[in-house]
Amino acid sequence: MRARKRGFTLMEMVVVITILAVVSLAVFSFIGMGTRIYVDAAERDQLLSEARFVVERLSRELRNAVPNSIRTRQANANNSHCIEFVPAKWSGYYLDVPVAPEPAASEVKVLTLSGGSDSYNFVNGDRLLVYPISSVNVYNSTALPRAQYPIAGVTGPDADNLMTISLASSIQFAADSPSSRFYIGGQPVAYCFWREGGESDVWLYRYQGYGYLSSPTNSNTNIGLIKASLASLMAKDVQPYSLVTAEDELPFKVRPATLTRNALVQIRLRFMLNEEIVTYHYEVQVPNVP
Repeated sequence: MRARKRGFTLMEMVVVITILAVVSLAVFSFIGMGTRIYVDAAERDQLLSEARFVVERLSRELRNAVPNSIRTRQANANNSHCIEFVPAKWSGYYLDVPVAPEPAASEVKVLTLSGGSDSYNFVNGDRLLVYPISSVNVYNSTALPRAQYPIAGVTGPDADNLMTISLASSIQFAADSPSSRFYIGGQPVAYCFWREGGESDVWLYRYQGYGYLSSPTNSNTNIGLIKASLASLMAKDVQPYSLVTAEDELPFKVRPATLTRNALVQIRLRFMLNEEIVTYHYEVQVPNVP
């Protein structure tokens, strides 16, 4: 008796293929959804990490700024808002400074500028500041007398453990510090938003080395000086902004000190990637006082 042949009918094969297709589609959809969730979470984490880096770097520098040197630079059609400050390289106490109507002098005796590994090292362009009570006092380089002058060199300590700060010329300061306190400031630093390539491509840069600019307005001249200085890219993917935005939407706001609190800087950064927006709010208290 001949053996009976076994196999699949065409209908059975079609049913099996259909079932396998449905199962495969479900499996791949599940894997794809998990992949998309992972990619979205990774991109969101990237945005948060970038925001945390910028805010942490900026907040540390703001806390070490010369008192009342923090200001915002007004925006124009070519750029966004900037926040600007003068880093404090050293501070201490002086014996006496020439204050009008006292005779002008080119040297100031101060307590030692050495503190182990944190000793002050003079760099050409450093400024001596005494009692800067506003940003105008910090950045104004033309008024006489004023609150800041270029330093020509530092010598000492002498036998009395005093150091001498030599100034570029004989000068007079506008006022004495009530606590005889002085600051040595470096070159101003600015964090600025610039539109790179279009309305939706905004980058945040850190600039240094452009010098002391008396005017807080970003005129074409000031823009050229700032953008030609030493620049470091701090963040990309910043959400487009409006130059006429409401005050609550501004990325940087400076609140001056009052009788009950120190100066306060409010930071509001918005980052956008793949149509997702992450807003980062932060407040920095500036403890330095003149």
